[in-house]
Amino acid sequence: EVAQLISSDPALTSKVLRIVNSTFYGFPNRIATITHVIVILGFLFLSTGAWPVVPFLFLELAGIGYVLKCMARDAGDCEEIMVEDDRMRIIQHAGGRSAQHEFHCYWAKVALEPAGRGRRSARLLIGSHGRTLEIGRALQEGEKHKLAQRLGRMVGPGHRDAPPIRGEIIFNSCEEDTLGNFAPR
Repeated sequence: EVAQLISSDPALTSKVLRIVNSTFYGFPNRIATITHVIVILGFLFLSTGAWPVVPFLFLELAGIGYVLKCMARDAGDCEEIMVEDDRMRIIQHAGGRSAQHEFHCYWAKVALEPAGRGRRSARLLIGSHGRTLEIGRALQEGEKHKLAQRLGRMVGPGHRDAPPIRGEIIFNSCEEDTLGNFAPR
């Protein structure tokens, strides 16, 4: 794979072969392919006594592979919060699955639990009739606070905001800007 990657770039291939075939390294025969370069480097690596490092290299590569797999799995995680008439709909996309939750705006309550009790960040919760749902997990503290204020004005018996336009999206973390910032609308 490394040989294919280097070989796909003619300029890089030329530089590598020019360096390896220089008089500094003193190889008796001309080296013509990147694959040959990699074989020679591998042989030199093992012959210099560096072979005990190889198992750790594979462990490290396995760890990096696992982290990349987890990141790829969670890359599409996001939430949408919208209000339709007297209902608040929350759609959460996580780990390749989607779940939809609905709360009646009159009965719903929004709470922002501060960090502590083993948690590093605050939790933004919405609940009603014994059901509680954490929202905005990917948000930073200030963003959670702003979203809690906005949602707090839209729910409960004394909600103060005018009813939003039917189907208005209040929050959508699925539309992330290039810096990874999420912001309530």
